[in-house]
Amino acid sequence: MDCNQIGVQVSKQEFADFLNSIQPGQFFHVRGYVNAEGEKADHWLRFGVKYGNIKARDVNLLRQILAGKQMPDVTVKHGVYVSPDQLETLLSNEGENLVRATIQYDHLLPDGTSIGVTKTGHIDLMDNCVLSNRKGNKKDGYKVPATISYSLPCNHPLVVAAIGEAELQGTILQGLLRPREATVEYDKEAQSAYSLEKDGTTKWYLRDVLYVRKVVRVEGNYEFSASLPINAVKKSIQSQWCLTGSYRQFVLSEGNFESINIQGQAVLCDGVDETFYMALPETVKETLLVESGS
Repeated sequence: MDCNQIGVQVSKQEFADFLNSIQPGQFFHVRGYVNAEGEKADHWLRFGVKYGNIKARDVNLLRQILAGKQMPDVTVKHGVYVSPDQLETLLSNEGENLVRATIQYDHLLPDGTSIGVTKTGHIDLMDNCVLSNRKGNKKDGYKVPATISYSLPCNHPLVVAAIGEAELQGTILQGLLRPREATVEYDKEAQSAYSLEKDGTTKWYLRDVLYVRKVVRVEGNYEFSASLPINAVKKSIQSQWCLTGSYRQFVLSEGNFESINIQGQAVLCDGVDETFYMALPETVKETLLVESGS
């Protein structure tokens, strides 16, 4: 069924006005959202969340963790670069603070083909010389790209270092209590949502959004990226333990989503001419069409 058969057409500005009429705290569902990497997913988010409230909650929680509060282990998965001569012994460490981890990489055979390799063992994540975020060069030797995954208890030294204190540069607490000044693409601070024409395409910027969950329908094509364990752990803590890690601006562009459902109202996007339609009960739709002379 076509969109115009189940809804009434609205302009781009009316769509923005509708978004600004939504009461704070409402949940909304974006279907068929396609990002820059080609991933297509359904997103569930919360609209109009006050950052100050969730920041205070996160700061209190992180300080409790440093004081001994128990939390579920934080799970971490990220890309790294490893020297080829270290791959064989990478997960066979002995000593303190060892973590059970799984590493995956491609092994090149003499005939030029490659096979996927998966290994599990123990690694010392505090050894900064083993895992790198740089692939190296011809002079010093190139490194193998790999993906490593592991779980850390909340008292692990790497977790404690990632949370840190507000006075320590680069820690999560420092980022919350002494953040850098944000740079944004808009100056309409009073609005929760508004539209802009950019490169011939209309974009709708939704501020104060809290990410709830995502279901991927089509996998995206993401380039390999590597990070040091400390940075990957910080990112995982923020996404799994902190609400501020899920706080963001959500950008909708013409042609990159199918529909939005918020506060009981479905807004559909026609994939042919990018026209918006508000799905309404049939009796309401007929009344509006008569009033408009359609």
